[in-house]
Amino acid sequence: MRCVPSRSARFCGRTCQRCCGKRDDMRRIRLIRNKNELVGTCYFEFMPGEYQGSCWKDESVFLDEEVFGLIEPVFERQVPGFAHYGFVTVSKTTCRKVISDLDELAQNLTSVRSISEIPESIGFFYQNTEADFAANLAVNAKDLTNMIRELAAWLTEQLQKHECISVLGI
Repeated sequence: MRCVPSRSARFCGRTCQRCCGKRDDMRRIRLIRNKNELVGTCYFEFMPGEYQGSCWKDESVFLDEEVFGLIEPVFERQVPGFAHYGFVTVSKTTCRKVISDLDELAQNLTSVRSISEIPESIGFFYQNTEADFAANLAVNAKDLTNMIRELAAWLTEQLQKHECISVLGI
């Protein structure tokens, strides 16, 4: 059985317990730099340069699907043709817009004291993600801020060497 996100008309209400082995509480919010840490395949891959037909590159970084969902609205807003379940090439110009939005989001998260103060540009992909995030708000907001800054720095670094970034969805 495959878990279906809460945006769908049907959903199981759990994260990918069966398909990816995730637990039902909020995943640790962090940028994964070593592909050997991945368990299952429910990850977004950020690949330097254009997609060349293969995934899980050593030079890529990864986000757990639920964690990526927290920043997915930025990509939906800024990246033409972005699809959760697809692969997309992001130009330098567009990537800079994404970085700018991520920087603003990280800044806005630093002052959050209650779940009602969470910026609208945060996404809660699964049915229980918002409640799980709120249950440990201070830690999750801090971890999300750090992850966003780390991803923005990685994107900025890659744009010095590449003309684009590929975002590989689930």
